[in-house]
Amino acid sequence: MKKLVCLLIMGLSLAAGCTKSETKPVSPVVGTWKSGEKDFTATFNNDYTGNAVLNGKKAPFTWSTQPDGSLKVVDESKNNLLFKQEGDKLVFVGSKIYLVRVK
Repeated sequence: MKKLVCLLIMGLSLAAGCTKSETKPVSPVVGTWKSGEKDFTATFNNDYTGNAVLNGKKAPFTWSTQPDGSLKVVDESKNNLLFKQEGDKLVFVGSKIYLVRVK
């Protein structure tokens, strides 16, 4: 019985050690970005999902990297938004609106 308990504890310890791993960001855009003009933040997650928050209201989205390096964001209403990363900014294509990374 003691052997069984020891084996079970060793197995659980080994499994716990193997399952804990740190994942590297899939893209430099992963993280939280904010607008300097409005109360708006966008968080890009490693699993290609995210959340936008405007005036305290949260809206989920998905995102992907396009062949030209731009970011395609699809909101819950299926609107497609395109961003280009320019240095430390994410610029909404076709406008002067941009986001900066939250430190």
